[in-house]
Amino acid sequence: MRSTYNKLGKYLVTKRPLIVFVRVLAGMKRDDMSHLAAGFAYYALLSIFPLLIGFLAVMGLFINSDTFQRDFLVFVSEHLPGAGDFVTQNLLDIVQIRGVLSFSAIVIALFLGRSVFAAVSRSINRASGLKQDRPFYIAVPIQFALIIPIGSLFVLSNAMTSIFKVFSYTTQSTDDLNIFLSVGLQFIPALIISLLMFTLIYRFVPNRTMRWKWIWPGAIISTLLFELVKNAFVWYIESVPTYTQLYGALTSVVILMLWAYLSGLILMLGAKINYEYENVYFPEEKYHLRRGNFFN
Repeated sequence: MRSTYNKLGKYLVTKRPLIVFVRVLAGMKRDDMSHLAAGFAYYALLSIFPLLIGFLAVMGLFINSDTFQRDFLVFVSEHLPGAGDFVTQNLLDIVQIRGVLSFSAIVIALFLGRSVFAAVSRSINRASGLKQDRPFYIAVPIQFALIIPIGSLFVLSNAMTSIFKVFSYTTQSTDDLNIFLSVGLQFIPALIISLLMFTLIYRFVPNRTMRWKWIWPGAIISTLLFELVKNAFVWYIESVPTYTQLYGALTSVVILMLWAYLSGLILMLGAKINYEYENVYFPEEKYHLRRGNFFN
């Protein structure tokens, strides 16, 4: 019996995927990732209006303002899980009050909106075992550089879920091939966009050089979890009206914060997976600060 236990223990210890799994769970608890995700949700709620206003103003410089504003507000209303009407109405009120934003107002709006990216940076650095963040004069330009690509990918990822669901409903068929194509068109584009989003975050946000071979496990797992939770969350909000009964007029705010919390938790889980994967599979490679070629 003792020999059996010894063999079992040796088997478990030598299985690196299991070691990564156990260390990720322990690390999530040790580093208090749930509270960091709550902080991310708070900053996301504070940042969403400045970011959307800044984006709306910037795009309005190149596109017919009235037409673009109308289409953009409709897009937000339809594709922001559970809180589209709330965000759209507040955006519309702000736009009507402020009118055409000046260049300085656009910069201020984007500067206020960058706080969510600062929260992402701090959380991912902590999940990656880094206690020191970038200096302010380095962090701010990087956060501004990430606002448009990552923000756009996040919006597109959420939009794809709704767009291709509508497409699948309009192409319903009993033919197996058509069903397969319908399901593929519904999920594959959203998966690709989400994977690109997480890959960019895990590659360029941490305050150290991250090699591509270190980040693929967390990026893939985060992508799959994000798409699964996103679809389950949308279904729950549409099917179970519990939040409306509990929170009344605050329902949209609560839904928005809950969605941001879940997204933040998934984001940090992926960063922790990458950190432990690197420790277990590449222990000989030393940590070093971000320097040199981005494509290492």
